[in-house]
Formats: sequence, C-alpha cells, structure tokens
Amino acid sequence: MKDKDLQGVIEEVKKVGGDDAKRIIDKVEQKLKDAGGKVENLDWPGLAQDLKSELPASQQKMVDVSFFSRY
Repeated sequence: MKDKDLQGVIEEVKKVGGDDAKRIIDKVEQKLKDAGGKVENLDWPGLAQDLKSELPASQQKMVDVSFFSRY
C-alpha cells in the first residue's frame, strides 16, 4: 500500500478487510459524500449512530454517542 494514494488504500482495505470493513468504510464514504467532501460539514452524530448500529447489540453500549446530543 506504500505507493498508493488514499483512495487506493481504501479500496485495498475493503478487499482484505472483508464485509465488515467494507460496510463501515462505505458508510463513512457516503457521509463524507453527503457533506460535499468536506469533513467540517460531516454529520458526525449520524455517522456515529450508523457505525454503532454495525456492532452486535451486546457491544453497542460500548459506543458513547451522548457527546453528540449536545450539538
């Protein structure tokens, strides 16, 4: 991955990371796309909630999204 650009690295991680990694990366990429490619416009609370939903129910309590309720 040393000689690849960021998109190349992302595609490589999707390939070797399996379905779980691909789903998470796809969610992040979609939120970034929705934000016009600008991290400062990203829907962080929505992203955190989406990523939390990827976890098994028994592990979802480990992800604290209460920080975002203040915004």
